[in-house]
Amino acid sequence: MLLRKTETVEGVGIVSDNPRIIVGVPGIWPSRTALVQAVAGESGGYLFAGRVLMCITFAVDTNMCSFGSAEQLHGEDGKGTERYIQRLRAKLAADPESCLHVWLGGTVVGQLNLGRFIDPSVGYVSVFYVAPQWRGKGVADGMEQYATDWFKRRGFASARLSVTPSNVRAVRFYLRSGWRDLGPREDKLALHNMDRTFAHKSIGEEAK
Repeated sequence: MLLRKTETVEGVGIVSDNPRIIVGVPGIWPSRTALVQAVAGESGGYLFAGRVLMCITFAVDTNMCSFGSAEQLHGEDGKGTERYIQRLRAKLAADPESCLHVWLGGTVVGQLNLGRFIDPSVGYVSVFYVAPQWRGKGVADGMEQYATDWFKRRGFASARLSVTPSNVRAVRFYLRSGWRDLGPREDKLALHNMDRTFAHKSIGEEAK
């Protein structure tokens, strides 16, 4: 993972190989550690610089793309978004780099939430979201690279995610990026599990 200056924002961020895509919060930071500590300290330990409404908006659109409704997110009691934000806070407390907004220039264009699967040896992508107007413009490729690096740094040999087969655009992207469709989830038949394995270099290979 690299720190790079962007062409349109005065600052650096946690980025992919595409120097225009920042995963994190724009600003000027002396090091990657300082960046993570600074953004993790925003809004009482909550990342996204307090952009709670944006997180909810992205979550709603994700559910609309997947299920045609946000009822599952809101829950029967209407407090589902509150629980979602609480889960995000807990994840960020455990790992400030696990839930991030994606910036292109000075604009937030997506969100990425990463963690562990039920099997703790397997990583999990819980949110992989690109705003509609930025789809098909290379943003997802940068997010995929960040996720791959994140899983590898933490020693995961594989990762999983869930997607609805009706979300054809997302399925095509995942398959092109090396994910495999494992078929319907046992607990939610409308969703399919997808799996991806990561190649880890040996010590000898890394020294070359």
